[in-house]
Amino acid sequence: MSEVETFVKIDGFEKYEISNLGKVRNIKSSRGFKWRRK
Repeated sequence: MSEVETFVKIDGFEKYEISNLGKVRNIKSSRGFKWRRK
């Protein structure tokens, strides 16, 4: 049984949403966010 992914807005970051599965996306484009290490 698979879990349904739901997104909610992130306080302080008006352009982004985070899902219950930990994914971050841009609200306008719905593109996922790629994490980068420095």
